[in-house]
Amino acid sequence: MNRSLPESTLRARLESQLVLFGEEKKKFLDEYFPVYGKKRIDISHYLSEYAVTVDKLLQTVEDDTALHQRVWVGSEVTLSYLPDMGKERFVIELPNLANADDNQISFLSPVGMTLLLAEKGDVVTIETPSAVVRVRIDDIRLTPEPFGAWML
Repeated sequence: MNRSLPESTLRARLESQLVLFGEEKKKFLDEYFPVYGKKRIDISHYLSEYAVTVDKLLQTVEDDTALHQRVWVGSEVTLSYLPDMGKERFVIELPNLANADDNQISFLSPVGMTLLLAEKGDVVTIETPSAVVRVRIDDIRLTPEPFGAWML
């Protein structure tokens, strides 16, 4: 059973993300990275790459169901840890919506940055301050969006 939101909802959310990470990128960076430096520059490039990928896919993908195969901001991702196959579920969120106690992680965290744009079935290596782990992405679904989530 696919519990994802309708395809048109995902497309609309991705279009909102294009605005936030494209037209409003400076405002976003000022909010979360007010000090100019290497970290802000790196995140600026990361946001640009994400926006370019989203824009390209929105223009080229004819069947929106294919969009549900990637991890976006707002995706709930089910992972299997390799090799023991323990499972965990995360929601990739904007920094202001992250709550580690509820497994809602910022897309700017090490885990979030690794998972963003990955596809269902991918095996990725996640480096955190405490460990390096390999995981397989077993499931991706879009979560309902909190009111005003894309407003700074």
